Amino acid sequence: NAWYKRIGIGALCLIMLVECVYFWHQYSGISNSYQSTLRNDGDPEVVKYVIAHKNEYTRVYMTKFDRIPLYYLFYANSFDRSLLGQFEPGFSIKQVDNVTFVDHNCASSVLPADAMTKHILVVDNATCEGKKGLGGIGAINRKDGTAAYRIFSTK
Repeated sequence: NAWYKRIGIGALCLIMLVECVYFWHQYSGISNSYQSTLRNDGDPEVVKYVIAHKNEYTRVYMTKFDRIPLYYLFYANSFDRSLLGQFEPGFSIKQVDNVTFVDHNCASSVLPADAMTKHILVVDNATCEGKKGLGGIGAINRKDGTAAYRIFSTK
């Protein structure tokens, strides 16, 4: 009976070792080139761009895309306690400084009526086409080369 237990435990350990090696191969070898859209590629870069250039504009409109407000607060080193009561479900917030977070992947499609008369910066998801009157500044790409965000301005 002990002989069968040893064989069973040995086989189980061998199966677990093969599974770990297979998983590591899949994760390290393939994950960089596939499914990049489901990761946060481009989020830190677009937030750093906005933080660096937000003072050049009267207002910045960004897509929330779930985690963007948290990235913004983290990279801006903003630990203001007055923001605590402003958070919404999903750790989202509507506005910080002159940056407004929009509940739409295409922030340019839901701009206020008077926004186009001001000097604004708009960050859209890469699938958005922008809005007439906005000029493209650039794009933020993911590690696999696909576009993550498009950046527009009125001037």
